[in-house]
Amino acid sequence: MRKILKNQLYLRVLLSDLISNFGDTLYFIALMTYVTELKDSNLAVSIINLSETIPILFTVFFGIIADRTLNKVETIIKTLWIRVGLYLLVAMVMNFKASIMVVILASMVNLVSDTLGQFENGLFYPISNRIVEKSEREEAMAFRQTVTSTMNIVNQSLGAFLITVLSFFHLALINSLTFAISLFIMLVIKHQIDDNYDDQTSSSTGSTFQFRALFSEIMSNLKLSIKHLFSISNMKAALLVIPILNGSLAILTPLVVVNLSKGSALTIMNTATTISLLGISTVAGGILGGAFILISKRFKSLSIGALLKMNLMTVLLSFIAFYYQNIYFMLFASFLSSVFVSAINPKMGAIIFNHIDETKLATIFGGMVTYFQMGDVISRLLFSTLVIYLPSNYIAVVYMVLVLLAFLYTIKKVEVTI
Repeated sequence: MRKILKNQLYLRVLLSDLISNFGDTLYFIALMTYVTELKDSNLAVSIINLSETIPILFTVFFGIIADRTLNKVETIIKTLWIRVGLYLLVAMVMNFKASIMVVILASMVNLVSDTLGQFENGLFYPISNRIVEKSEREEAMAFRQTVTSTMNIVNQSLGAFLITVLSFFHLALINSLTFAISLFIMLVIKHQIDDNYDDQTSSSTGSTFQFRALFSEIMSNLKLSIKHLFSISNMKAALLVIPILNGSLAILTPLVVVNLSKGSALTIMNTATTISLLGISTVAGGILGGAFILISKRFKSLSIGALLKMNLMTVLLSFIAFYYQNIYFMLFASFLSSVFVSAINPKMGAIIFNHIDETKLATIFGGMVTYFQMGDVISRLLFSTLVIYLPSNYIAVVYMVLVLLAFLYTIKKVEVTI
């Protein structure tokens, strides 16, 4: 822990990320609150959900490009400039009367921004790998996760308050400003990163990128990534369950938003507060789970299989609570689920970072993320279709059955002790 706190460069990079996270959190709460004011709220939620799904499909694609990009810091700076401009555009559009067309434009901006975010992540992987010692990586990931979760509680609370006093125009403007601040930080620390990370010699990016071979290369790297994952002893069963878990967690908030638009019993004070509390319960669980990983040897020793079983059970309880319109029990179940997720992530992350050549880190890691999030993508696409035709309670039943089957499968098959 002391080494992490003394690593000023790592902390500044983390600060940049935390500031942009505030803007993203505020934008998400604002957009979901905006949707509940529309008559076609189900369609609007479906559109927003799709805008958050599609960028996941580009993870492998941008992982390949990121590994082949020589001037990584310069490229990160350029993407931040673009994102500043995009949210300035949203701010102007938010001056118009609330309509489905505004939602479509805001969702398109969200799609492009999230896609650029995927690219930035790929560019950061080898840089982060170089500025943190190998022996400190699992602890650094747990520290980052805990700090990010702590700040997200502040972000959610402040976001819910700002939505009650500011217009959607000002909220989008603040989001643009957060990316501008992150851009400023990156400009300040650019030379420090260059001193620690030499693009020219540490990356295999010198080869020419040919778009005609893109599909073949993506499939090749995806297969390689999955092969890396499944080569880990006793991990096969767990890897079959993780996409289902991710997919189920991904639609909880959109499901609540659809229900809130109908004036449901799930409301606590107002729509923005309810959405914010869902986020707070999740990040609070992340803080506790991250803290347990840092300070509790017993919790740290839990196997991935055991954590998955507990996680699936809490997600099942979340859907049951939703079905019976008990928002408080749903918040509690979401909190517990986040505790277990935050315990799994550092374990998986450390395994990945410690077993992959850093010159292919973004490519392989991108393929792994794509695999892990495949359930997320399929689930969001399924939800975006179901929400147009089925009541929210029926959708909850569909996911209850799916999660229950995954849980029963883990009892028989998952015995991971990594």
